[in-house]
Amino acid sequence: MASKIIVVGAIHGRFSEVFPKLAALHAKNNFSFAILLGDVFGASPDSLTIDALIRNEIPVPLLTYFTLGTLSLPSAVTDRIENNNGEVCENLFFLGKKGSIKTSEGIRIVAVGGSHDPNLITTADTKEAQTQYLPFYTAAEVNTLKGVNTVDILISNEWPAGVERNSATAPAGRKGGSKPIADLAHQLRPRYHFVPGGEKFWEREPYRNEIRKGESGERISRFYALGDWGNAGKQKAIFAFSLNIAEPTTTATTSTACPYADTRGTKRPAEENPNGTFFWGDHTSQHHYHKRRGGGRGHQPRPPPGPESCFFCLSYPQLEKHLIVSIGSESYLTTAKGPLTSTATNPEKLSFSGHILVIPFSHTPTLPLIEDDETRKNTISEMRRYKLAIEKMLSTRDCGAVTFEIRRRNGIHAHWQVVPVATELLESVDAAFEAAAGEGLGRGFEDEEKSEEPGDAFTYWISGAERGRELKLGANEYFDLQFGRRVLAGVLGTGRERGNWRDCVLGIEEESNDATMFKEAFAEFDFSLEE
Repeated sequence: MASKIIVVGAIHGRFSEVFPKLAALHAKNNFSFAILLGDVFGASPDSLTIDALIRNEIPVPLLTYFTLGTLSLPSAVTDRIENNNGEVCENLFFLGKKGSIKTSEGIRIVAVGGSHDPNLITTADTKEAQTQYLPFYTAAEVNTLKGVNTVDILISNEWPAGVERNSATAPAGRKGGSKPIADLAHQLRPRYHFVPGGEKFWEREPYRNEIRKGESGERISRFYALGDWGNAGKQKAIFAFSLNIAEPTTTATTSTACPYADTRGTKRPAEENPNGTFFWGDHTSQHHYHKRRGGGRGHQPRPPPGPESCFFCLSYPQLEKHLIVSIGSESYLTTAKGPLTSTATNPEKLSFSGHILVIPFSHTPTLPLIEDDETRKNTISEMRRYKLAIEKMLSTRDCGAVTFEIRRRNGIHAHWQVVPVATELLESVDAAFEAAAGEGLGRGFEDEEKSEEPGDAFTYWISGAERGRELKLGANEYFDLQFGRRVLAGVLGTGRERGNWRDCVLGIEEESNDATMFKEAFAEFDFSLEE
């Protein structure tokens, strides 16, 4: 069933005009929800009007979403949002500076508010609470939304750079725009993308997105810039449409090629990573559901979770913000929840756990299954680069590293775990893995295959070795998700009590301190701080 949606350009605090108009339109059309673009409250908001809005004395006629514009929100509004779960008043909800939600109709909305500032500096001590209402964003903040695979509506305060490319109707003389927003639009392929248009309205020709692996038809995107409410030229400031997410996007006769096709892969300007977004440890579909022992015929396991409920997706609503230690262009690093290593297992020079996860932005069970060829290539390349950088940092502290991965097509979100191992213990790692595999599965490891579509396997890499070793797994074969951790626990001499991350979880303060110490040690090796 189609949902009716209405979008309004920047209203700059003109609630007494806008909301009665919306009420009249809603009475005739029964919209599912409304979206307000750009600056909702204006440059000089009237405190009496704001108070009246918060007290529900200015009725908002239907469920309405908004994000940040170019201006900061009034302090009374941010206080209300902070203390009322994002609700300013009845029916008026703040999506956050960056966020992803799914409405009750199943419509996925992604929002990015504010303006891109490549010179914005954050530090290890910067909290998201200090920046979430600032009308500025970093490329790294936008990158956290790339794991949202299917997007129906994208709203941003800034135009994407290059959106005019391939268009015969582009506004004359318009240049610039945000490259991070362009990269995001290229990755997410939204059905609709809305931005505030100032004094102008522009409906771009629909454009064709790339067809990814396994797709049989084109995905069409439509871009609209809506004029400000009450603009001098009386340009269109309201746009209403119907959306049925059960139907594929319709092919348009006047569509163009994607305007962002050439925006990826170039270097980003230097900027710090925001301290915020999240993490975890073992994450395959078996971790979330299990077939009943004895098999119960006809029993169907629940489908694996999507990005909105995946612990490894940076769009996950309940993110553990304090564990992120670096964010790149296609992947990020986090300290492990319940780390295997500690000061008790590490050499004296390594005064923090150093147990790190390397996680791709893409929500994919294995890296080879990333659909977009360029994204797959760039993701694998960057994850390898992170792995080598961590190994280089550890080598200055009398440590090597063992990195391992469980690769299963029925997994949820691919990732690598990097565990520091004292240099003198590295020579015993191969024998430990061989013994464990022989005892548990009756077979051993082989040299890692160099294949574009490798099968299911457990793979580990020892720092300094030319290639990894892998233990091939059957498609439906049971495999202990803690296998790599248990083997390395034996090498490190920690005993079985550290073989499961749940038995090693630290307090929030300890986790924060551990992440901060890693950041400080890794800073000179962290390439993401230079690009």
